[in-house]
This record gives sequence, structure tokens and C-alpha cells, in this order.
Amino acid sequence: MTINDLTIDSTAENIDVTVTFDAGQLPTQLRVWTVDTYKVYADAINTINMDALFQAQVSGAAFQITAELLGVTKIEGIYFIEFTTNDGATANTQLGVVGNMIPHYECLLNKTLTMELVDCTKIKHGDCEDCAKNAPYIETLLFSVGKALILGYYDEAVKIGMSLNDACVLCQSCPTYTTITIVPGTGYNTVNNIIMEV
Repeated sequence: MTINDLTIDSTAENIDVTVTFDAGQLPTQLRVWTVDTYKVYADAINTINMDALFQAQVSGAAFQITAELLGVTKIEGIYFIEFTTNDGATANTQLGVVGNMIPHYECLLNKTLTMELVDCTKIKHGDCEDCAKNAPYIETLLFSVGKALILGYYDEAVKIGMSLNDACVLCQSCPTYTTITIVPGTGYNTVNNIIMEV
């Protein structure tokens, strides 16, 4: 099986999926996890009825996983998507990853904006006590989670992603911005079974 493309669309409302299957492979299941639920099968989001989806398309398919199916309004953070196929004798799995890290970059920028250079020698952090230590930490976490994903160290990426979420207590009651656009350098996708930064 090949995950030809897993990409979050520019509005962060859908994950666009294109997959192809080897001869004799039948799709049987699709699971979705976040960093908080990764590989906890009971907590996986079983988003798609594979039988209905692939009934007439046994060689592959293109479809969308919507934010609504994932139980969110916008697709933010990291999502692991596991496809299971069966060739009659064994079950085979293929894991893909998508990510939208814009909220985490906003967190980093907000902490950085509190910094002020005083007398060309000291950095003052205003009312933000944790900004002095958290801004460099968050930047390191953003870099590290990307490298872990690209290198296939998913367990490490999950731990780093959880630390990143803790360091950036993301706003759950903020206004909804209708013009969110995924921009280069702020996320991850899977192309031909290879995870890369986008």
C-alpha cells in the first residue's frame, strides 16, 4: 500500500487523502490518533467505513477526512493516520502523518513579543515570567518534533508534541479566524509514504 498524499488543506478543515493498494490488498481499517492518543487503539478515531469507501475502488481512492469527523473545528497539531489492508493471509499497516503547527508558532511569537531589550544588555520580559525560559524551549521543541517525525521516531515525536502542548497552553476560547491558511514551514504531510515538512 502507498499513501500517495496526506495533506491538510489550506483552510485546516480537511485532510486530503490519496492512497493506492497493491494487487490483492483490500483496505480494512483506518485509524486516526493525536499525540495524546497515539497507538491507544481504544482511543483511535475510526473515521471512515472502509467497506463503503472502497466498495467500488479496490485499487485505491481519494477522499477527505473532515475536521468534523475528527471532532474539532480546525485541524491543528499532529495527526497520525494508520491504514490497514489485508491480502487474504496477513494484515498490513501503513502509517502517515499530517500536522498544522500554526498555533504553536503563534505561541512562540506571543512569548517572544513580550521580550524587550533594555540598555542593550538585558532582556526584559514584561509580565510574562515564563517567557524567558519557554520561548527558547518552545523553539527547540518545534524543531525537534519535526525532525522526529521526518526520521520516523514517532514515540519520541509524541513525547515532544505533548511537551510542546504543555508549554503552549493553547487557547480553546479564542475567536475563530476564518482566514487560516497553511503556509510553508508550518506543518507536515505524507507523500508516497515519506513524511516531510511543508
